[in-house]
Amino acid sequence: PSAEAEAAAIEKTDAAAAEVEAEIAEHLSAFDAKSLIRIPAGSRNALADAIADASRNDIIRLATGDHFQDGTLTIRKPINIIGAPGARLFISGVGPYPTGASSITGGIHVLGTEFVRIRNLEIVPVGGEGGTAILVQNSPYTFISRVVCEDWQNGVIAEQSPKLYVERSSFVGSSQWQANPNFPVFGVVVVNGERATIHNNTIQNTVFGVWACDKRGRLSYNNFSGNFNGIELCKVPVNFHLPDGQVVGSEFAATNWLVYHNESNSNFGNGLEIIDGANRCLLVNNIATIIGALDYEFAGPTERYGFLAPTSANNRAFLKPGSRWKDCGIGNRVFRGMEVLVEDSPCF
Repeated sequence: PSAEAEAAAIEKTDAAAAEVEAEIAEHLSAFDAKSLIRIPAGSRNALADAIADASRNDIIRLATGDHFQDGTLTIRKPINIIGAPGARLFISGVGPYPTGASSITGGIHVLGTEFVRIRNLEIVPVGGEGGTAILVQNSPYTFISRVVCEDWQNGVIAEQSPKLYVERSSFVGSSQWQANPNFPVFGVVVVNGERATIHNNTIQNTVFGVWACDKRGRLSYNNFSGNFNGIELCKVPVNFHLPDGQVVGSEFAATNWLVYHNESNSNFGNGLEIIDGANRCLLVNNIATIIGALDYEFAGPTERYGFLAPTSANNRAFLKPGSRWKDCGIGNRVFRGMEVLVEDSPCF
């Protein structure tokens, strides 16, 4: 690449990184107020009661220890929830959806509000795998920070929720997907919602670590391992069934996403898969190693997932030396790395 083009790409990621840190600091300042609603350990459904009684933007603090919630915890007002170190929320009655039309059910369902912040909390499914740890629906500016979600089918699913933040969190998916191809498991899914920020998370043991759709998102400093594909720049098909009966999919494929300084290691498929119409994304200095297929794949038209997905187009990628990549798309520009020629590895 020209020195000028690469320098401009790096300058863009540096500016984005500064913006991300400033925006995180602004969200975290909401927890500085001294007035708290405190919930002692051993509580049952007390968080739901506290939310119902709280005023807008109040802070609810869960004490160190275990807390219990029967069924979905629905949040319909701006509220700040923070756990003391070691706080765990056990949620029962929120199972996975095995196939087809079964509804996505959230352990926590942020619904029809704004500026909900959830920080420093382990969310635990009772009785084995859970459905979706956090479902964000029609709720802009939701902020999820330092949460731990293990053995859930999905970590976070966001629908029609611009400016989502998921940062410094850990997601380890259910292992059922490895034996049952009809059991989808995802880390973070942005179905619809511009300007999502997925930053500095650890995501393991999923089909797609992050499934990124819609426009102008930022995906940075995340660590992926043991997934099928680490990063999926793509478009969710219309098959996500929400609790209210809506069946949704993405209006826009990943468009103008900025993807930088992620590490995607020891995945079964691709480290980064750019597919299903993903376009005009900028990928800078990501690392992909010990990958089952390719470090980067820029897919052309394909039916690999059971439906016709259009080509990737007009993306740019500045790769680390040694990265293996294949381009079956249109107008993609890939700099450095080792190209896998389509005559040696056909497009599919």
